[in-house]
Amino acid sequence: DIFVGLQTSKDDLYIFENVRLNDKNLIGHLSISNKEYEVEKDLFKPFLMGKNVQRYRNLSTDRYVFFPYLINDGNVKIIPEEEIKLHYPLTYKYLKDHEKEFKARESGKAGKMQHWHAYIYPKNLNKFEQQKLSSMEICANHPNVTLNNTNLYHTTKVYSWVKNADAKESYEYILAIANSKLLWWFLKLTGDTLQGDARTFKTNYLNPFPLPVNVSKEEDLYISNKVNEVLIIKKQNPDADTTGLETQIDQLVYQLYGLTEEEIKIVESN
Repeated sequence: DIFVGLQTSKDDLYIFENVRLNDKNLIGHLSISNKEYEVEKDLFKPFLMGKNVQRYRNLSTDRYVFFPYLINDGNVKIIPEEEIKLHYPLTYKYLKDHEKEFKARESGKAGKMQHWHAYIYPKNLNKFEQQKLSSMEICANHPNVTLNNTNLYHTTKVYSWVKNADAKESYEYILAIANSKLLWWFLKLTGDTLQGDARTFKTNYLNPFPLPVNVSKEEDLYISNKVNEVLIIKKQNPDADTTGLETQIDQLVYQLYGLTEEEIKIVESN
């Protein structure tokens, strides 16, 4: 599964920036009103923007998004205004302070909904709290994909990838392919050209790219170990030069696909 991020319909109303956390609450800046609020953190989720997702880097954010939903066994339920008022008084103050802005979303469409604080397009709400890969939507020079294993939510400028339940390959193995020169070469040939010769990592461009079949546990483990080396180095120093290791990973990916030396030269030249 490849899915897009939360569609709030008004990010500056839902996203708190420069967030600080304590035991029960979070304190953050809301750009739409240029105010700082303290709210109960139960109704907020750590939220990635596109620029937070970089190649092989550890994910972190100081942004949180208002998430007025309960998820139970994959089922999603909106938390009504009355319940927020009763159990989350600080969050309710934030809501009432901006009731006009909430209801004005989509030319007033939100104000006509039963729950005016809900997302107008509530898609993929139950998909974030699982291990996955996350990718920047638009990449300029190479793929920007990394592990997202701490249940981070994200904007529509980020896409996440989830394995099928019966997939035996590790996420690190898939990450090697996702960040490879081979996938980038494929997208350069098949995807739309954007400004600056960038490419987009949307579902319809990624789905045609084939994954290897009959990969051995030994191959998976060897590639995964190389990827973990890069991840560890990047976690210690995000700006560390891991070109040597990434080149080794690219060579392993070429082997997975059975590329000849001539074919590798074609990929490398692009």
